[in-house]
Amino acid sequence: METAEGVRAVPDNLVTIASATSPDSAMKSRIDNAIAAAECLVVLIGEHTDADPQVIYAVGRAVHEFRTPVIGVRIDKLADDDGAQGLPGDDPFSRSGLSARALLQIDTYDPPFTTSVFARSHIRYSLRDWMESAIRESMRRNEARGRRMRPSATCA
Repeated sequence: METAEGVRAVPDNLVTIASATSPDSAMKSRIDNAIAAAECLVVLIGEHTDADPQVIYAVGRAVHEFRTPVIGVRIDKLADDDGAQGLPGDDPFSRSGLSARALLQIDTYDPPFTTSVFARSHIRYSLRDWMESAIRESMRRNEARGRRMRPSATCA
């Protein structure tokens, strides 16, 4: 599936509605498969995202198991079908069991516009750049980690 400016999104059947229950093994498997196929996990942050166990699970897996870059995008300024904007939600990343160091590696973007049309356009045209930046930064960190892990040559 293609979305804003050619950004590939997960298929519609992997996008889930916010849930108050922990993901079951089938949902965990679907989340894991989607993260494994992704170059970057984009968390759309709304009013209740921070309390969604599926989001908390996905973020933890992306960072700890898959080393997939993660970004957050605040969507509270986007209007729903009735034209009402949401309330800003709390940071979902702080509830994902991530270390302070891992939290510093996650950027959250908040459109600087108050109207839904402008906020939506800002997200649409900026999302690819935000993702590419997170992917580049992740690759840079992984390369640096690899250099530190290589055994150094010893002199005889």
